[in-house]
Amino acid sequence: MGHAGIIPAERALHMAIGTAAQFELLLRQKDIIGEWAPAAELTTKNKAIATVYGAEIWTGYFRWERIPGWRWRMKTSKSKYRAAADFDLQKYSLLFPLLEQVPHHLRSGAIVKAENGLPIRESSHRAWFRQIARAAGIPDEVYNMDSRAGGATEADESGASIEASQGALTHTKADTCPFRKLYPGIFVMQPSQDRNCDNGARSLDCSVQGRIFL
Repeated sequence: MGHAGIIPAERALHMAIGTAAQFELLLRQKDIIGEWAPAAELTTKNKAIATVYGAEIWTGYFRWERIPGWRWRMKTSKSKYRAAADFDLQKYSLLFPLLEQVPHHLRSGAIVKAENGLPIRESSHRAWFRQIARAAGIPDEVYNMDSRAGGATEADESGASIEASQGALTHTKADTCPFRKLYPGIFVMQPSQDRNCDNGARSLDCSVQGRIFL
C-alpha cells in the first residue's frame, strides 16, 4: 500500500513487519511493538530493554541489537517474561524479506518504528492498521492485535500438531480459544472465559490470515 500511495512507504513497511511478526511468530502486539511509559517507571528489571526519550521510556525486546545473525531470543508477555522463546528469523518467509528491506543505516533501536524514527506508539499503530484494513476491504471487526490467532489457524490447517500450536501460543490447554472460519482470509476465535485465553474478556477475537499490507 505504500507503493499505491495510500500511506507513506516507510510506514507501510514497518506496519507490514509488525503484522508479519505477530502472524508468523504467534506473538502478541505488545511483544512486537513494545510499550511507552513515563520515565519514572524505569527500574532495574526493565533497564536492559528500555530506552529513555526525555520524560518517557520505551521498553521492548523486538529491537535490532537483539537479533544478531537474525537470531532472536526473547521473553514473551504471556509467560510474564520468565520463559524465553528462540526464533531463527531467516526461516520466516513473510517476515524475513521485509526485515531485509530496511536500510542498514536504520537498523538500530526498535524494529517497528514511526516515520520520526521513534518506536511506534500503540495508538498510532491502531489507527494506521485501521486505515490500511479499510483500504483493503477488511471489516472493522478484525483487529491487528489478534493476527497471531490467524497464524495458529493456518498452522493447524497446514497440518501442525495441536501441541505445537499450543506451545507456540503459550496456552496451557489445547481446547483454549478454538478457531472457526468467518469468511475467506479471516478467522475468529470462539469467546472463552478461561483465563488462559488470549482475550477472554472480549466477546469476539478476530485475525487476518496471512495478509501483509504493502
